[in-house]
Amino acid sequence: MVPDYLFYGKWHLLPLNFIVFNVIEGKSANFGTSPATEYLLSYIPDYLGLLYPFAAAGLVIFVKENLRRTRNVIPLTVAFNILLYSWIGHKETRYYFP
Repeated sequence: MVPDYLFYGKWHLLPLNFIVFNVIEGKSANFGTSPATEYLLSYIPDYLGLLYPFAAAGLVIFVKENLRRTRNVIPLTVAFNILLYSWIGHKETRYYFP
């Protein structure tokens, strides 16, 4: 936040700006839109390649075995991330690689 203040002259909270611009205001749709399933059916399989079926099976097994545990913050964070980015109309692969 300090570098943002130094360069822009005012305080910025980047994740909040991202959500406001893309989700609340929906301005990202001005740059083109894709269906909500684009990440799951196109971008993620391209990234994982031949490992996609194994990753999908592993995810199903993991969810079945750990659904009731609350200590698993990382899978919930990843799932929230994918759902949030899938909800946004404009999709780019670079959103997954900060």
